[in-house]
Amino acid sequence: MRAPLATETGVSEISTFDGAGNETVVRTITDADGRRAQGTGESSEAAAADAERLLKKEGGGIGEGFGPVHVEK
Repeated sequence: MRAPLATETGVSEISTFDGAGNETVVRTITDADGRRAQGTGESSEAAAADAERLLKKEGGGIGEGFGPVHVEK
């Protein structure tokens, strides 16, 4: 089964592993204003919650040129 592309779901998610084989999920989300944040956690849900937390912080999020999903304006 093929995993969905970020352009299909609007969400980019990857897994990274340390030398001991421990997984960390990295998820990039976009809010209603178009700001993006990249969160990490032990699961998709934890990574999404971390990204939401970052978007709520003053000046949180990542820059306009950063991210896997290009949105034409």
